Parts: sequence; C-alpha cells; structure tokens
Amino acid sequence: MQTPPTLPFLVHEVARLIRRDFMARRDDTSISQTDLRTLAYLSRMEGCTQRELATAIELTPITLGRQVDHLARAGLVERRPHPSDRRAVRLYLTSRARPRVDRIRTISAQVAAHAMRELSDTDRDELMRLLGIVHDSLLERGQQSNGQPGSRRD
Repeated sequence: MQTPPTLPFLVHEVARLIRRDFMARRDDTSISQTDLRTLAYLSRMEGCTQRELATAIELTPITLGRQVDHLARAGLVERRPHPSDRRAVRLYLTSRARPRVDRIRTISAQVAAHAMRELSDTDRDELMRLLGIVHDSLLERGQQSNGQPGSRRD
C-alpha cells in the first residue's frame, strides 16, 4: 500500500516540476535558473538592498553579491547609492533587463496555465486562495520564530 504524499513533499515536487517546465520553455538558454530567480525577485523588490534581496531569495549575502556582480556585468542590474546609508546600495533592473522580466512573466503564465489546465476557473481560484492561506500561515510562523521579514505575496 502506497502512503499518500505529504503537503511538504507534494508542494516541493510541484515546485520542482514547475521549475523544470519553465527552464524547458525559456528562449535564452544562457541565462541560469539563479539569474532568472534573482531578476524575478528584484522586479518585485526594486530599490531593495542586497541584504533584503538575499533574505528573500534565501542566499547568503556574499553569494547574492557575486550573483549581482554577474548580472551587473551583463548589464541587467545596477547598484545605486543608498540615500541614508553610505555602506549600503540599492538594486535596480536596467532597461536591458525589462524585456527579460516580461518574458519571465509570460513563461510563468504559460507554465501555470499548463499546470492547471484540468482545473475549472473556480478550482483554480480556490487552489490559489488555499495556497495563499498556507503561504501566509508559514510566513507568519517564520517571522515569529526568527524575527526575519518574509516575502509577502501579492
């Protein structure tokens, strides 16, 4: 008798399959999954510090710093001085990055449509509503346990 999957296993497996489908659909195979993830998060957090972005992406600040260096050399991200902290910089997408972010959003919508193609509009709405509740519950728990800000969903 097979044990039914647990929520953590199923969510992880769905996320893995979504990433795999996304990477198969991308046009620019020279851009890595980490590049895409960094650009996607930064598009939602423009003007954030490297530390804030590292926390959101769950990378160490030094690892994210190297990632931002790479994206800056590619002309996709720029660092600007923080207005009140000389030691910090704020991160912004460049105009060259915007078409890539638009393409990320387009591919994401295609992946989501494919993944949920068997669901009715009502079921899709309910799935998103329920996942939002699970997300917010885990986010709240994480903030209580480590005092770190989380990534709020839209």
